[in-house]
Amino acid sequence: LSVRAREAFRVMLPFQPATGFEWIVRGSESDAFALISTCESEAAEGPGSAATQTFVYRASESGDIVFDYVQPWAADAVAKTVTINVAVHAAEP
Repeated sequence: LSVRAREAFRVMLPFQPATGFEWIVRGSESDAFALISTCESEAAEGPGSAATQTFVYRASESGDIVFDYVQPWAADAVAKTVTINVAVHAAEP
């Protein structure tokens, strides 16, 4: 993912809310990422449908953000892991 320095960007991950699973941020390799907001949006198909978790960040330097797909009561049992590599480029004057 390529972004300009200090520009907000979104990471959107699909999840199944009826299963109790959700994406949590494991961390990043530095303090280069500021989490601005998160939200969940459900699909229109009804109960049991897939939904999307959206994480909005602002980055000051390049690095990785790691997300784990877990049930909060069993956070040690990670079902999936996604790593987003963010390349930050100088902001235009």
